[in-house]
Amino acid sequence: MYNGEDNYPDYKELRLSDSFIQADIKIDLPLELVVQVYNINKGRNQEILSKSRTLDSYSRFIDKIREYQKEYKRKYKEKKEILDKSFRSAIQYCIKNNILKDFLKKHGSEVINMLYAEYDPEVEMRVVREEALEEGREEGREEGREEAHEEDRIHFLGLLNQDLTKEEIKERLQQKERTF
Repeated sequence: MYNGEDNYPDYKELRLSDSFIQADIKIDLPLELVVQVYNINKGRNQEILSKSRTLDSYSRFIDKIREYQKEYKRKYKEKKEILDKSFRSAIQYCIKNNILKDFLKKHGSEVINMLYAEYDPEVEMRVVREEALEEGREEGREEGREEAHEEDRIHFLGLLNQDLTKEEIKERLQQKERTF
C-alpha cells in the first residue's frame, strides 16, 4: 500500500530483479518477487478501500493529518508545533467521527510517537544522507570496476602485440592475477 505524498499511480508492480539489472546486463534469476502496490490516498482505489473499513479509515486519517498540516502551516512557524497540532487534531477529529475510534482512543499516544518517527526531519535527512552515501560508494565501485576492466583489456592487447604464444600469454595473465 502506498500513502505517500508523491505523485504515484493507482497501481504499480515492483520487481525485485529490477533492483539488480543494469542497462546492458540481463540476469536470469531462478526466483522473482513481484509486489503489487496500490495507492490508498484520498480519491484513489476506492474499490479496494470500500472492501476494508480499517484501510479506508487509515487512508482518511492520514488525509486528515495532511489537511491539518496545511491549515497549521499558515498559523504556526515551528515544524514541531505544526506536527503536534496536526496529529492531535486529526486524532480528535477521527475519534469524534468514528474513524479508527476504538484504536485511536486506546493507542493515541503510540500513534503520535509513530507519526513523529515517520515525520522526523532529522531522521529523514540521516536516512537520505546514508542512501546517497551508499549510492555514491556503489557508483565509485562501478567506476573502479570499469577502469580495472579497461586496464585488463589494454594489458591483454599489449600481450597480443608481443607475438607471444597462447601459453606465454596465459602464464603472464596468471602472474598478473597473483599480484592482486
